[in-house]
Amino acid sequence: MRDFLAIVVIVLVVIGLGVFRVPNEDALVAAGIRAEAQGVLYQAKHPLSVAVERRAVTVSGRVESEAEAASVVASLRALQGVESVVSKLEILPAVDRFVLTMRREVSTGEIEAEGFVPNAQTRDAIGGTLGIEASQLTVATGVPDGNWSDVATRLAVALAGLDVSGVARLDGQTAVLSGTTTFPAQADAVRFKLGDIPEGYALETDIKALDDGLPYSFIFSRDPVMGVRFEAKTPPGFDWSAMPDLQEVFSRRSYEAAGNMDDGAFAQALTAVLPRIPALQSGAITVTPGLVTFNGVPVSDEQAGQIEALQDALPERWTMLAQLVPSDTGAPFWFEADWDGEILRTNGDVPAFFWGWFDVHEPDAAHPDPGETIAAKINRPVSVLDSTEIGSIPDMNDWADPVWTGLKALVTLREGQMRYDAEGVRLSGVAANPAARQAMRDALGDAGAADVLLADDGAPVAFTVSYDAATGAAITGKLPMDLNAQILAEALGLESMRGTPTVGPYGSGVEALNRLRALANVLPVIETATLEFAEGDLTLSATVTQGVTPEDVPLDAKVEQAAEPRLGTQRTHVLTGEAQVFTDGFWLPVVRPEVSASTCEKGMTSLPEVPFQEGSFALRYDAALALAPVAAFARACTWTGDLALTIDVQSIGTGFEALDKQRARRRAEAIRQALIKRGGDASRVAANGEAGPDSIGYRWE
Repeated sequence: MRDFLAIVVIVLVVIGLGVFRVPNEDALVAAGIRAEAQGVLYQAKHPLSVAVERRAVTVSGRVESEAEAASVVASLRALQGVESVVSKLEILPAVDRFVLTMRREVSTGEIEAEGFVPNAQTRDAIGGTLGIEASQLTVATGVPDGNWSDVATRLAVALAGLDVSGVARLDGQTAVLSGTTTFPAQADAVRFKLGDIPEGYALETDIKALDDGLPYSFIFSRDPVMGVRFEAKTPPGFDWSAMPDLQEVFSRRSYEAAGNMDDGAFAQALTAVLPRIPALQSGAITVTPGLVTFNGVPVSDEQAGQIEALQDALPERWTMLAQLVPSDTGAPFWFEADWDGEILRTNGDVPAFFWGWFDVHEPDAAHPDPGETIAAKINRPVSVLDSTEIGSIPDMNDWADPVWTGLKALVTLREGQMRYDAEGVRLSGVAANPAARQAMRDALGDAGAADVLLADDGAPVAFTVSYDAATGAAITGKLPMDLNAQILAEALGLESMRGTPTVGPYGSGVEALNRLRALANVLPVIETATLEFAEGDLTLSATVTQGVTPEDVPLDAKVEQAAEPRLGTQRTHVLTGEAQVFTDGFWLPVVRPEVSASTCEKGMTSLPEVPFQEGSFALRYDAALALAPVAAFARACTWTGDLALTIDVQSIGTGFEALDKQRARRRAEAIRQALIKRGGDASRVAANGEAGPDSIGYRWE
């Protein structure tokens, strides 16, 4: 019984506290009305809001007419459960001419917009784009079409792209944008934003740029004819004080960009370049974004070094190209050509652009072809092998004009040579016949002198080749048809041969070439030689240098000992290029060592080995050549220093050590005697021989 009463008490308390209270019926009805109202107003042209208190509905927002307001109220009253509707609707003004005007002045920060917009979204979008409160824009009705808001918003975006100033106006379906940007690219970008406005809209733009759109640049040139030329476009406020002497001129003849176009790299590069201008006496300097170029003639090594050091002062990732021509040596120009009837070989030191002009500023520019240039000058195709050296100074005084006249005359010959230098044009050669010689004279005119023979004067073939170790080889006379001076020189092992022989229309020089090739094999020991061809007979005679026995020379010729020149006579040997002096009956190299055991020994380490006859202790016929430098050192080191020389020779091959040692001693003694004959101090030269691998050595003590 007591438990039942407790349960009843608990139930009564819970009921009293409202735990099982039924939800408020008015709140549920209000929520339902609000949902239905929002569904009815969903497609309204302008956003509308509703508030529901019990069964009363309050609607607020913008509508475009009284009729639209009445329709909204009627729709809400028709909803189930609605007892009353309170209208707080704002009826938008109707505008006959829908105009929007926007202005922007960046320098003062002034931005404004006035006029009408069709809805709050458009107003807020324009305000956000321009960064202003757009409350002065009136939301109104009368917009031309559904594209108007998009055009207005894009016009605001375009106006924001004018970084100096601008005015945008949308009057109905006519859009007008005018204003100023810093650079043309900005103006183009603004125009692009309005490039595809909807059909039915007209667009007018008047956008100007303060800058010409060209990149920064600096161009400076100086030459003897045109003088100094200069132009530049620099960053705003560029300081020319790095070049004080020309500061006023540079600042007056340059112009500044309307705005900054880089991070200061161009100003850094130009500031580094200006002090280098005095080093360029003739040439051009350009500075463009990322690149500096120097082109100049002539430039000393010191000036070139100053210019090339500029790379380290340039901004990172900048490049410098320097095409600098060294200073002219001052040597006179000259030109020569050799014509063999088929190929024209040219040589000389000639001015810049001798073969034609090309753009020295362009690394990949094609250089003129000498053959094409000559063909154009003489009106005849010709094969050319060119070895000319092109100078750094251009032809300012028509120096080259006589060359073309001379070449035109030269190629009328069967063969010939032309030289042009300070003495003028000189031709020599052979004409095929009198008519050809006259054609040559007509082509040459008064431009030079000529000494030209006819191809055959009727005289028999007769010629003389002479050789002298001091002066080289020369040819005189009349050669058979298959010879010329170059062929003879090559047979003798020489690069060239003096002389301008005539060439007959017949005959063979095969035998003469064979004799000269045989002579070439022993030419190092020959002092003089003469090869004569006359009346069908060929004779060869020669003299050998001192220290060589004529009978030992393997040459089919009359060989004699050369006459001794006066003591102390000096010469340069044409084969070795070695300076020699005649002393104590021999030609010896001129050596002046700093006398000491080490220097004397070092000087003899690279000398050629003295040759002996096979299996013998007798010197070979050409041993005089190897003995000469050994003797030169022996004389110098034994006479001018307190030194003694020991000749160490080893020999092997007899099969008996005693015989090998004996042959080695005799070979060492043979060298010793040869050195004494050539002026070595006998008391200071010793010979030593041992059995062992063939070798010759020299010890100084």
